[in-house]
Amino acid sequence: MAGKSGLRYFALLAIEQMPSGAKIVVSKLYKDVGRIFPEQCSSRGDLPSEPKFENDIRWAIRDAKDRGLVKHVKRGEWQRV
Repeated sequence: MAGKSGLRYFALLAIEQMPSGAKIVVSKLYKDVGRIFPEQCSSRGDLPSEPKFENDIRWAIRDAKDRGLVKHVKRGEWQRV
C-alpha cells in the first residue's frame, strides 16, 4: 500500500469496521495511521504543520459521511452510525 489512495482506503476501512455508536476522534486517527504506516505517511508529507496524509484521512471521513456511515458531533469528532 502506498500513496494517497492507500491511506485513504485504509482509514475508510477502519471507520467501516468500528461498531455503531463509536466515537471517532480525528487527531487519534491521525496518530494511529501515522504509527501503523510511518513510511507512507512520511512520503506523503508536505509541510511539518500540515502533512498531506492528514488530508487523505479527512477525505476518508468525508467518504464515510457521504455513505452515511458517520455523523458530525463536534469539531474533530465524529460518530459511527
